[in-house]
Amino acid sequence: MQTLPDGAFDACRCERVLMHVDGDPARGIDEMARVTCPGGRIVILDLDWDTLLIDHPEQAITRMIVHAVCDGIRNGRIGSQLPRLMSDAGLVDVLFQSRVVPLTHSFLHRMLDGHLTRAQKEDRLDGVDVAEWWRALDEAESRGQFTAVLVAFITSGEVPTSSSA
Repeated sequence: MQTLPDGAFDACRCERVLMHVDGDPARGIDEMARVTCPGGRIVILDLDWDTLLIDHPEQAITRMIVHAVCDGIRNGRIGSQLPRLMSDAGLVDVLFQSRVVPLTHSFLHRMLDGHLTRAQKEDRLDGVDVAEWWRALDEAESRGQFTAVLVAFITSGEVPTSSSA
């Protein structure tokens, strides 16, 4: 396997990848820092699935569903961990922003259906509860009252130069 040389890039951008990394995502950030030249910036955008907020009358099942989805993603909470992980990787001038991403009813279905099916097969969620939960959201959508958002975290840091190390 060929590896890239140290400092091969002026900058590095990574979007919605680390949540899917098998193994330790910190190793991926370390590698980004290694292949980015001193003074270069690394920008990472990723999600924290525990921030999935859905207006639903049944809070308990909604919490169970959000946690089941988050726990079913390899690194489901990576977004909120980025500032710490980037600092741990030796990056300096670490900046952090968040953006609320509104979700449509149909997009939420596409995002969650596979996760919820898997959670049911693994007996982490009850199928009847999930069907009832969706029914309430379908009704909210038909009344124009559907609300769901997810938070994206945008974090950047600079690879230190010898004078800033």
